[in-house]
Amino acid sequence: MLTLAGVAILSPVLVPLTAALVKPLVKPVANLYLDIAEEIGEVMEEREQLKARQEKILSKRAQNKEAKEIQEGTEVLDQVGKLL
Repeated sequence: MLTLAGVAILSPVLVPLTAALVKPLVKPVANLYLDIAEEIGEVMEEREQLKARQEKILSKRAQNKEAKEIQEGTEVLDQVGKLL
């Protein structure tokens, strides 16, 4: 009972005091969170761009490799045609 009475009496003093102490800390922490979220978004965007660029390069390499294989195949067929 005494605990409840003590809380009832002290809460009107402690709650505003706690709020006054915590309030200056909330804004910087919220700004820090927003800054970190923005940086993470930029990093993810850059990652996606690099990934797309890498896929594009790999597809070009595959096309170049296919072109070389086709060219080698036609050279082989030309040599076979000369032998026949």
